[in-house]
Amino acid sequence: MTEEELENAKLCRSRDEVWSIFRRAVSYFCGFATANMVLKLACKYLVFGDKKKYSSLVNWCISFFHSIYASYLSVKAFFSLNNKELLHEVFIKYKHSNFTSYKIEGFRDQLLPWTLAYFCWDLIDMPISGAGFTASNTLHHVFGAMGAMLVIAYGKCQPFAFSAIFAEINTVFLALRAICRDPLVLSLFFGSSEVSLLDGPLVYKLINVLQYCSFFLSRIYMHALGLKQSILFALEEYRM
Repeated sequence: MTEEELENAKLCRSRDEVWSIFRRAVSYFCGFATANMVLKLACKYLVFGDKKKYSSLVNWCISFFHSIYASYLSVKAFFSLNNKELLHEVFIKYKHSNFTSYKIEGFRDQLLPWTLAYFCWDLIDMPISGAGFTASNTLHHVFGAMGAMLVIAYGKCQPFAFSAIFAEINTVFLALRAICRDPLVLSLFFGSSEVSLLDGPLVYKLINVLQYCSFFLSRIYMHALGLKQSILFALEEYRM
């Protein structure tokens, strides 16, 4: 094969890979929609009855479901032997080629479509359920989905996107705390929706502690490293 034919073959494989990832995201989106529907039906017929009472709780349950698997994939990628240079060579040290072209195994093809599907689903469900439906959350989901699509399409700047999605570790405990504080859950376990978590079992206090610890680790430390590298990258591009 000539060099031009090899280049065309490589381009076709790249396009097929991108469409495969987007199809995976669509299947995940359908999974989130199905899980949402099943949970709402279960709440309607088995427990609560009034849709307004359980819609927010179901939204947080889907958020918890997404963040659990996203956290698993993030930690798996971070500690993978194939990504052993990720922390020191990519996030702590700065090198232009590392930041733009470093390929994080298990990120673009697994974690990104999973999170893209969730962002798109939550954009639909937030105004319906009323859970977290604010301008800032809407913009967060819109720009998050756009960023995920760009990284899937071009494969560039994976470390910055990874540092942002690594924050889903904190969302595990954020969602779990919201579920535990939901009036319906409090009524089920304590018989009253007015019970304070501070008066509850030790497990609730542990969730709060883990929520703050994971916030520092994922949203302050890890995401700050990604922001630092992106600023250095922007300055370097500006000077070129």
